[in-house]
Amino acid sequence: MHNISFTHLIEDSPTAIASFDTDLKLVLHSHFWYSTFQLPQHNLKGKKISAMLTKAGSELDKIFMATLNGLSHRIREQKIILNDSSVKWFDLRTLPIKNDEGLIVGLLVSANDVTERKRENDLLKMTKQVSLTGGWEVNLITKAFYWTSVTRSIYEVSDDFIPDINTAASEFFKEGISRESLIRARQAAIEKGTPFDIEAELITPAGNAKWVRIKGEPEFKNGTCSRIFGAIQDINQYKIAELQYHQEAERLKQATQASEVGTWQLSLPSRIAVWDDTCFKLHNIDKTTCASIYDSWVLALPPEVLQNVITEVYSKYTQKEKTSIEYQVVNPDKTLRDIRAIVTFLKIENNFEAQAIGIVMDVTKEKEAERKLQEFARIRKQQNEHLTSFAHMVSHDLRAHSTNLSMVANFLVEEQDNEEKLKLMQMLKNATDSLVNTVSNLNTVVQSSTELPGQITQLNLLDAILRTQSNISSLLLEKEVKCLVDVSKNHTVKALPAYLDSILLNLFTNSIKYASPERKPLIKISSKIRRSCLELSFVDNGKGINLKKHSKSIFGMHKTFHRNKDAMGVGLYLTKNQIESIGGKISVESEVSVGTTFTLEFQTN
Repeated sequence: MHNISFTHLIEDSPTAIASFDTDLKLVLHSHFWYSTFQLPQHNLKGKKISAMLTKAGSELDKIFMATLNGLSHRIREQKIILNDSSVKWFDLRTLPIKNDEGLIVGLLVSANDVTERKRENDLLKMTKQVSLTGGWEVNLITKAFYWTSVTRSIYEVSDDFIPDINTAASEFFKEGISRESLIRARQAAIEKGTPFDIEAELITPAGNAKWVRIKGEPEFKNGTCSRIFGAIQDINQYKIAELQYHQEAERLKQATQASEVGTWQLSLPSRIAVWDDTCFKLHNIDKTTCASIYDSWVLALPPEVLQNVITEVYSKYTQKEKTSIEYQVVNPDKTLRDIRAIVTFLKIENNFEAQAIGIVMDVTKEKEAERKLQEFARIRKQQNEHLTSFAHMVSHDLRAHSTNLSMVANFLVEEQDNEEKLKLMQMLKNATDSLVNTVSNLNTVVQSSTELPGQITQLNLLDAILRTQSNISSLLLEKEVKCLVDVSKNHTVKALPAYLDSILLNLFTNSIKYASPERKPLIKISSKIRRSCLELSFVDNGKGINLKKHSKSIFGMHKTFHRNKDAMGVGLYLTKNQIESIGGKISVESEVSVGTTFTLEFQTN
């Protein structure tokens, strides 16, 4: 069926590839074929492909038969369950094999393992759903629109809704600025290739108004825009709050401008000042008892504020510039009043003293509104960071559960004793229940993303530790890990359940992952009350970390300190962020070839 060169080409291929005859029996295969599909290395020739890929699905059989009829096929992300019950995804390609007479004598099958790509895409899809971000695309040649499921959810339309390229803007976006800005942005993208990023108000078919952020990127072929694609995000919650703050700030600004304004004059060398009554009132100075206006003004300002004002005034004076200076004075009730002074320096003529004149006004309410806006921006930034952290948390924590489930499933497949099988079935149930609990806790994190402090509760530390041990019982058993837990059953900490579980899971899996090959793993966990906090000590006898080299980066994102293939550098970064977000602290002591001690401080009330 095959000549010598074809045989070598197949057998020495660096990928999983095999040829089959017209009965779908194996003829030739590469060395990677049996390792990719976890097949025995001997006695494969002559076996049917259905016997090798027993759980690949009946659709593949139809594709193989179609290939024998002369049709090549590409199959993306085909799910295949291997002999150890693990699930993997492959990109497959089938090609008919013809002899010198042009007759089909078999088929060629190549496989590329894309499991990691599939999982990353699934996690990315989950992250987009959490952040309410969808994708869209419009083909200007075929006039076809494409919306992801999240995009349809934002527009509040059914899954079978087909948008029209000519009416999409006018149909969904509020008449006026929103609609016009979107039309202009789309036109500029088509005519000039200009990307756009705009915020607009959308009106759904149900009549609901919501703010969205739309990003678009044009694509050109032969000098003509053929496609525009991008993302849409639901920002209604943030935008409404932002608009309310801007409206409040504008009203306060107008009120301030309509309020009393004080006028003043100052001879710079002699420091002789003239104030009107409003200036005295704004600075809380009694006009009737004031001997020196300048000296009274100096006393009204905190020392550090006074020095900053004098420095700024002097720098502007040397440049003869008009300037605006803001400072605070202390009110009788110890509160602070924000003052804005507009200063104009008069030209020196005929040797007269240099003069400064200006006005002062109370801008306390305006500054409060500005501080609220800054706080809002800080909260918005914090929420974006929280969503990013959540995506890492999902990936990291669920990986531990999937490992545990996979190990229990492997044990179950290999075990022959019925009693042991029952024990393994119970372990599998416990692992599944634990996964459900973790997903539930992660859902709590999403729901509480804007009110994290309100979701923190009192949790029993020993219960959480024992629960985590149970979650990874198969891993502890396989690695022969000994755990010594000295934690009082009365010790409780204030934490978010999902965060506490994630912190403990990271500490356990780190100790196991970086265990020393020279000794059996030992983990010692103890707790004690220290001052107003509970101190948790987590000690292992693993490989240890060179802190002289890595002390500044040990809690950094994607920082790894050993050559483990499964190390991602996410666990300690997450742990530090999570414990600090609930008011705690974490520190580390470590010695290479001796072990590592993590000390965590939790709030108790």
